[in-house]
Amino acid sequence: MTGSRSLTFSTARRPQRRRWVRVVVGLLIVALLAVVLLALSGGLLWAYAWARLGGTELPSLAAEGDEALGAGGATSPEGTTTVLIALTPPRDATDPAGVPLAGPVALVQVGGPRGDDAAVLVLPSQLPVSVEGEAPMTLAQVHAAGGPDVLLRTVVDYTEIDVDHVVIASETTLPQLVEALGPIEVCTTGCTTVDHAQATTTLAGLLTDDAAPADVARALDEVAALLRGLGAATDPVGAITSPLASKRVIDIIAADVTTDANLRGGALLPLAEQLSTTGAVAIVQLPGVVNPDTGRLLVLPEQAATRFAVLREGGVPEASADDDEAAFLAAATVSVQNGTGTAGYAADLEAQLSALGVRVVGTENAPTFDVERTQVIYGPDDPAVEAAAILIARELGDVDLVADERQPTFEGEPVSIRVIGGADLDTGGGS
Repeated sequence: MTGSRSLTFSTARRPQRRRWVRVVVGLLIVALLAVVLLALSGGLLWAYAWARLGGTELPSLAAEGDEALGAGGATSPEGTTTVLIALTPPRDATDPAGVPLAGPVALVQVGGPRGDDAAVLVLPSQLPVSVEGEAPMTLAQVHAAGGPDVLLRTVVDYTEIDVDHVVIASETTLPQLVEALGPIEVCTTGCTTVDHAQATTTLAGLLTDDAAPADVARALDEVAALLRGLGAATDPVGAITSPLASKRVIDIIAADVTTDANLRGGALLPLAEQLSTTGAVAIVQLPGVVNPDTGRLLVLPEQAATRFAVLREGGVPEASADDDEAAFLAAATVSVQNGTGTAGYAADLEAQLSALGVRVVGTENAPTFDVERTQVIYGPDDPAVEAAAILIARELGDVDLVADERQPTFEGEPVSIRVIGGADLDTGGGS
């Protein structure tokens, strides 16, 4: 009887064990198939990215020594990555040349002595530069004429800063990525979601050459936050589990972004992560003034070279735009003429200019007293003097800026600038 019970018990439990084993084996097979499919999806995406994101051969990146930049060569601090980033209008990706720039060129330097922080050197697209002995061209014209390689070579030659990578994108790239993956969660002081239209507005802050440093810094912070949001939306797991969206991202980058060959395929992703996870961003702008009459950008070589040298050592230039303007004004010598005959008018102008930090060497009467509009007259062939004259004219208000082929003088001695006070600024309250 006992044996019979034992036999009955054993027969009742075996089917349950077999069912349990089949369930476990089935789950293992499903998991294995999922892993295989994910791996296959990831492999196909990687291969597709490798084929589509081929990068461009840029000979200037490989040049060394004299070939790269005369006898001195270009340098950057050990452990840093320096990336030239520029934006263009929408373009034909098969012809990276032939289009100007949509905004300034940025040299973004991360790593090295700054740790997690970054420095961004902003070079206006209207910056006049010399290209291999040719007449001066703007950076926008350089890119339109020669494409990324000539632009890179020109920037390296101008700054003497070594560049590791080049990324030139259409201004529509970022909004398109947001549209493909979005809306994207962006977190700065708080978190919100950003769509295509909002991404376009965010990017617009970087598409101007004359933005103040604070505005550029704010725009960079907003774009960096958006890049972090995009990075979170395109992490490896998300990329594999959403292959169609990942393919769309690859297609957008392939069509709208030009990179150097060293960023082929998936190599672009670590760089994007490095740029999007930086800490504080120091904005370095050139000491320059735009002539309102000619539209010409004046950049003083000595001040610019000082900024470049600090970047080559991994530091951050401390000079501000206000410091640069004060230096321009202090370096100029100015004479003031009374062009209306009002008693004390020239002395009033002298006091006003001296308060700005201008060195006024003396005052006198103009040849006539019928001057209607105040004139700020500067001599030829000196960008520093022209910059000072522009700043003086700006401070005085709506006055005439006059370039003269002759050197201004005061009591027979040369001066940088002559100011002739006219009726437009004469309040009649002279002493």
